[in-house]
Amino acid sequence: MEMTNEEKYRLRLQELEALDDKCLQAQQQIKLYQARIFRVFNKKVKERTFKKDDLVLTIKRPMVMTHKTKEKFQPKWERPFIVESVYSNGAYRLITPDGDTLMMPINGRFLKKYYP
Repeated sequence: MEMTNEEKYRLRLQELEALDDKCLQAQQQIKLYQARIFRVFNKKVKERTFKKDDLVLTIKRPMVMTHKTKEKFQPKWERPFIVESVYSNGAYRLITPDGDTLMMPINGRFLKKYYP
């Protein structure tokens, strides 16, 4: 039994609608999965915020992380600095304890709290 063109078009349209539903379900599953992963990741993230006059250490730059470095046992953090000003985008302007200003602001992810 042969199908007419109209029946073929109707059948194809039904298949496409079913495919759209599957695609929509897949997108919803992806969004749920991403939200779950985001939540788990954020549990482990510790936000570092510093206030004016806090003592902080900075990571040495340039940070070359290769397994063949000769300075393997050298400290990765530089001497304590004082936070002079805090910017809204997470950057900090630092000064030395002597009062010398560092040239450029530094991102907060390259700093850690110093406990004397």
